Amino acid sequence: MKKLFLIIFTLSFGITIFSESTKELRERIEKSFSSIMTFSATFNEKIVPVIGETQSFKGTIDIARPCSLRMEITSPEKELILYDGEIAWLYLPGEQYCLKYRTGGEHSLSRIPGYILEPFENLIVDTLYNDTDFIFLKLSSEKEDDFFKSIELKLSKDKILPSSLTFKDKAGNKTEYNFSNISVNSNKKINFTFTPPDGIEIIEK
Repeated sequence: MKKLFLIIFTLSFGITIFSESTKELRERIEKSFSSIMTFSATFNEKIVPVIGETQSFKGTIDIARPCSLRMEITSPEKELILYDGEIAWLYLPGEQYCLKYRTGGEHSLSRIPGYILEPFENLIVDTLYNDTDFIFLKLSSEKEDDFFKSIELKLSKDKILPSSLTFKDKAGNKTEYNFSNISVNSNKKINFTFTPPDGIEIIEK
């Protein structure tokens, strides 16, 4: 009986320690993220569809609180994605047209700022753990009609900054961003608005 009690006590104590450690880790992430006003980086994007070939892209990303986004894809073709909190734009210079989403919040990419800067406020935490170099967050949306089924964040353990972001939609397609050359709270001016060039067709969604 004493041996059984000791085993139960040990297991209970171990679970308590793990819970406290996870709570402390979450608080450390929240504290670090709360100080980020802007986030800039270069990225490699990989789209892995359930059916079809994997696609790869390169570019830069800029994010500013509360929800502004600017993504410039430089390879294989140029694209510009902008969101100012109200309107989302997708500009394809090579195609001579742009897409305008008046309900910008409905566009899947417009949710990236919230996922990166405030993941705990926008998502449900399913898994949170760390190893020697990184912190791993697996999250899911609170909304049943959300485009993404799950979101994964990998953070550098030393600076507590996102090094990768992975989305999986309900169909099973996966989109992964790997970030490098990361800077936060820089003084560079970022334009989150868009004025279509003359002669460009505007398609409203």
